[in-house]
Amino acid sequence: MATTVPVDQTPAPPATGGTLSTRPVHALWLVLLGTPIAYGMTAPTLILPEIAGGAGTSVRSAAWLVTAFGWGIAAGTPLIAGLISRRGVRTALLASAGTLLAGTLLLCLAPVLPALVVARAAQGIGAAGLTAIAMSLAGSPRRMGMVTAGIAGLGAVGPLAGSELAAVWPWQAALALLAVSVAAVPAVARGARDVTAEDSPFDFLGAALLTGFVTASVFVVSAPLPAGACLVLVAVLLALRIRRRPDGFVPAALLRSGTFTLLSGLGFLLATGHFTLFYLMPGLLSDAAGWGDGRVGTGILIAQLAGSAGSLVLASAAGRLARRTVLGTLVALGLAAPALALAGAGPVVLLAASGVAVLAASAAQATLSILSTETLPDRRRPAGIGLFNVCYQLGGALGPALAAQFM
Repeated sequence: MATTVPVDQTPAPPATGGTLSTRPVHALWLVLLGTPIAYGMTAPTLILPEIAGGAGTSVRSAAWLVTAFGWGIAAGTPLIAGLISRRGVRTALLASAGTLLAGTLLLCLAPVLPALVVARAAQGIGAAGLTAIAMSLAGSPRRMGMVTAGIAGLGAVGPLAGSELAAVWPWQAALALLAVSVAAVPAVARGARDVTAEDSPFDFLGAALLTGFVTASVFVVSAPLPAGACLVLVAVLLALRIRRRPDGFVPAALLRSGTFTLLSGLGFLLATGHFTLFYLMPGLLSDAAGWGDGRVGTGILIAQLAGSAGSLVLASAAGRLARRTVLGTLVALGLAAPALALAGAGPVVLLAASGVAVLAASAAQATLSILSTETLPDRRRPAGIGLFNVCYQLGGALGPALAAQFM
């Protein structure tokens, strides 16, 4: 019998326990809290040459600022989840906002590439924490769809907004704008109540190994042999740690769930495809039609907004559709995007590919995060959402790294 996504669910405790919402936080606050992460990922798209010139490096090297931000997102998501489980949502909100602001300050003060990479990683960790909290408090596919559609929509604005800001102000201003998300922290903190945290000791080793796994995965693209060897080693150590402590930072019950691993893998692939195509799109449009930055940014904006609107419709309708229908639709969209891009039939088709890619990725983040965890026990579901987002955000880190190889 086909299963469906529940239309309304009681908001689950974020992360791995420790916090419950006393009343639903208004969805608009969750959108403000969680969506600037997308702007931070896409704003550098058209200003990488300016960043490279300001840092005295090449465009390919400047692309590490995007990869570092993606790494911060992928690594920060589980770390903030652990912090929530130990200290509650208010502490996690303050830590995430503080890390984001510290990274933004360093970005504005440090003109050299190594410091800029560290700054962007800090921004990614802080933004990941705020986004993880927003998604954990969403609770239902409709509200989750609002957050993920907002993420996709603001990501669509990123390239054009970043380009326009960099034309008037120093390019750092374009990357500092995502700090506006901290404005939602007080409202979200008022709408959440901290409850008893976990009594078991925090699994520091498990957290470190998962962070190492994410880091090695990001570097596989640029340094396949050493990063691949490190990835295998860390994967073995992480597997041993999970076996030794099945209720640790990476619960063994999640990995034993075939549904969870399959859907998390699908989310990873769709995110990787979307972000790879996103960072290749300016060059593809320039080659196909000779467009300048202004037309490229406007075209991407329209395509991405259309895709994000479509993702909201799909996520909202998912509760009335069978699981196989939802999955079939996402897979078909995920395959259609690269097929359209490879067709090379002109700018309209390329922009259609961009819109389809963001539709697939954004809808997947909204629906699969719930589908992948709906069969888990209640106490495992928040941790499952967090680890699903790790897989998704890892795709967000790998996509720009893959695209950089063709720049």
